Amino acid sequence: MTRMIEDRPPSAQPPPDHPRLGLTTPRQIAVAALAGGAFGYLLVGGIDLMNRSVPVTPWSLSAMFAVLSAATFVYARALHTRIRSKHWIESTEGVRALVLGKTLLMTGAAVAGGHVAYVLHSIGRMDAPLPHDRVIHGSVTIAFSVVLAVAGFVLERACVAPHDKDDAEKDAAA
Repeated sequence: MTRMIEDRPPSAQPPPDHPRLGLTTPRQIAVAALAGGAFGYLLVGGIDLMNRSVPVTPWSLSAMFAVLSAATFVYARALHTRIRSKHWIESTEGVRALVLGKTLLMTGAAVAGGHVAYVLHSIGRMDAPLPHDRVIHGSVTIAFSVVLAVAGFVLERACVAPHDKDDAEKDAAA
C-alpha cells in the first residue's frame, strides 16, 4: 500500500500551535535550579529519616563536569566562528548544538541547586570529618555545575546567527 504525501507550500513560520525551540529563558533556569534544590532537599532528608549516612559526592562528578565544560567551550567557539564566517552548517547540527546547550545549561542548574541543599544540610555539622568532606566536595560540585551551565549557555548563544542587512530589511518590511 502506498501513501501519498501532499505537497504543501513551504512556510517561513511554523503553525501557531506548533511548539518552537528557542533559547533558554532565565525563568526556566531558575525553575531548574529550584527543582534541583527541592529534589536534593527531599533526597537528603529522606536518607536522614532512614537513619542512613548521606554519601559524599565523588570527585569524579566534578572532573566529568570540568571535561564536559571544556569540550563544550571549544565546540561553542568553533561553531560560533563557523557561523560568523558564513560557512554553511547543516540544520541538524545547529539544532543538535542548541539542544545540547539547553541540556547542559539545565543540568548544570539542577545539579547546582541540588548540591546547594546537600551542602546546607551538612554545613552545621562541619566538626565531624564526613560532613566536612560533604561540604568541600559539594561546594566544588556546585562550582563545576555552574561552569557547566555557563558552557551550555555559551553553546546555546553560539547557535544564533547574526542578522544580515538583507535579513534586517526583510524583518522591517514584514
